[in-house]
Amino acid sequence: MRIGPDRPRDRASRTIERGGVACRALLVLLPLFPLVAPGCDGTTAAPEADGTSPSRAAAGVLTRGTLERTHVMTGELDAVDSSPIVVPSVPSWTVSIRWIAADGLEVRAGDRVLELDNSQFTQPLEQARLTEVQKLHQLERKRADARVQLADLEFQLETARVGWDKARREAEVPESLLPRRDWQEKQLIAERARVAFEKAEETLGSTREASEADISILEIEVESARREIRAATSAIEALRIEAPADGILVVSEDRRQGRKLQVGDNVHRGQRVLRIPDLAKMMIRAWLADVDDGSIVPGQRVRCTLDAFPDRVYEGTVAEISPIAVPMRWQSDRRAFKVRIDLDRSDAQVMRPGMSVRVEASLDVFEDVWLAPRRALRFEPDGVFLATAGNDPIAVTLSGCDASACAIEGEGLREGLRLGAGT
Repeated sequence: MRIGPDRPRDRASRTIERGGVACRALLVLLPLFPLVAPGCDGTTAAPEADGTSPSRAAAGVLTRGTLERTHVMTGELDAVDSSPIVVPSVPSWTVSIRWIAADGLEVRAGDRVLELDNSQFTQPLEQARLTEVQKLHQLERKRADARVQLADLEFQLETARVGWDKARREAEVPESLLPRRDWQEKQLIAERARVAFEKAEETLGSTREASEADISILEIEVESARREIRAATSAIEALRIEAPADGILVVSEDRRQGRKLQVGDNVHRGQRVLRIPDLAKMMIRAWLADVDDGSIVPGQRVRCTLDAFPDRVYEGTVAEISPIAVPMRWQSDRRAFKVRIDLDRSDAQVMRPGMSVRVEASLDVFEDVWLAPRRALRFEPDGVFLATAGNDPIAVTLSGCDASACAIEGEGLREGLRLGAGT
């Protein structure tokens, strides 16, 4: 990355301003303390034997060595595999969180980790139970009424059958044995008995079919109420979620709010609320600013340092870079590419999802070059100059820089050359 001409000057200006504030603070305290730091009372520190001020001598000396130019990204640890805990499939599309286990809590399989609000199901459950009781009562009453009514109709049918049998036997007497009027009357009585029997039989059949239909409808209504009870009960039971495995809980983020999910938040069916990561294999999710597009490529090796354990360095490889830049936060103007980094090894003892990581990718390596501290360089409109102690600045050319030093080239450079302050 090329160093702009105004950055060292701005840094020096800020240093001077801080120094001035410190001196003024010490002058205020002068009556309370007999000793004051040199240079804070408005006087100039005594020069060294070679006429160089201490500030210039503090810039160091020119050396040869190796300089590595790196690109730094920020990221966080994440597990390659995890057991997700999602909102179950319930009749309602959204449901609110009533209770949620703490982020980072260590749990065992079967432990309660999440409870979703079931108030929208308790009222339908009570209504369904009331409906079931009412329909069962109606069903039993209908069955009892049907039994009584059918028994009465069966008795009437049996009576009509007996009457028809009697009238039919009397009508079977030969016409020659009875007066014609009596014989015709018996024929008429037998026909009436037959019609009465058929009517009683038809009434019994239709009444039985109607009763069975009414009973069947009530049985369907009872079963429907029971299905509603089972659905509401299952939904209520499903809203109490247990851990599927042993591990550490990680609460998902609400991107719109820029925080972790918490009690009272609304979640929808299928949304991941918690997860239990597999700490045996970790990776890093990093951000590459859109202005740095092309600085790193898939397959590039990187060094990763946990902010919580800066003495531990883990090697890794850039596995994937998203094809487009996305907002880093919900409705944020800052855009970046998502970068996935696979680690060569994981450390389950110290690594936890969400831990911040510093990722360094090597861009250029300059070997056996002159190395000058940044503070010894002076950037002017006509070029870059190396400040020396007691001598004129030397015009140099920059090859590359890191956070503290620059690789330079120029005439008159030598090993051990004492350097001054650039500004």
